[in-house]
Amino acid sequence: MQGKEAVLPSIADLSCDQASFEISGSRATIGTSLNHLCYYLDLFNVESRGEEEKRDWDGSWILQQFDQAAWQHVQSRVRSEYEKAFQWYKTQAESDAGLVSDEIAESVIANIAHAAFHLGAIRVLIPMVQSH
Repeated sequence: MQGKEAVLPSIADLSCDQASFEISGSRATIGTSLNHLCYYLDLFNVESRGEEEKRDWDGSWILQQFDQAAWQHVQSRVRSEYEKAFQWYKTQAESDAGLVSDEIAESVIANIAHAAFHLGAIRVLIPMVQSH
């Protein structure tokens, strides 16, 4: 997560009020999008270890409002899940075989596309919440 184009650097200067600000016509706040992205990264990390996780896609969208502690917590969780996923990608790239199952390969591609979508959505919302 080097440049400002990444998720956490993009939202680093946002307050919990800005993360909770509801834009008319948007289904989710920035905080909600980040919370959902955390859920998705966690799901990927669990699956990449070959474990099963209870899925609650809808539940990952429930939290809309964030106080300072909740906002800091979701940012910390995203960083942690990102670091786990990054380590997994790095380990796979460095392994001798470098082979993963078709299911994991599909999950990797979906994870990257999904994260990119939410990064784009968050980056579209940032100027809107900063102007209010």
